[in-house]
Amino acid sequence: MKKPRGRLFQDARFEVTELRGDIVEWLLGFTSQAEGDDLPEVMLLKPRHGHWQRFFLDAGVGFWEERTEGDAFEDCSELRRVDYGARFRVIGDRIRSVHCHPVTSGWASRIALELASGVLLLRLVDPANPDSGCEVVFHPELPGARR
Repeated sequence: MKKPRGRLFQDARFEVTELRGDIVEWLLGFTSQAEGDDLPEVMLLKPRHGHWQRFFLDAGVGFWEERTEGDAFEDCSELRRVDYGARFRVIGDRIRSVHCHPVTSGWASRIALELASGVLLLRLVDPANPDSGCEVVFHPELPGARR
């Protein structure tokens, strides 16, 4: 496996095409909130055939990084870990696409992880406020729905 490439994107719009078709091994979030698992500051994805992927939103802009296992968890020791892979039952799911795009004509973006069983979104709680925290939501695909 090649060395991780570090920060890949820092923009309002991007697509992580090399993850298409890979399998989710881990999907974690880290939050400073004592309660409420839906407000992560940073997310980590481990695809079966690649390095740890670290992603987050800051002031409505999407960030995506590729890191080693040791570097992926940097700055997370003080945060509470949430296992979104288990919570949303997406371990073993095939990744259809990963992209970041603005949600309106404004500047606020969201990161979408489209999986075989549904779509996980990382978005600002209040898209009109660049300083609002982030929330994660999962929309399962309806049985029989086709993409």
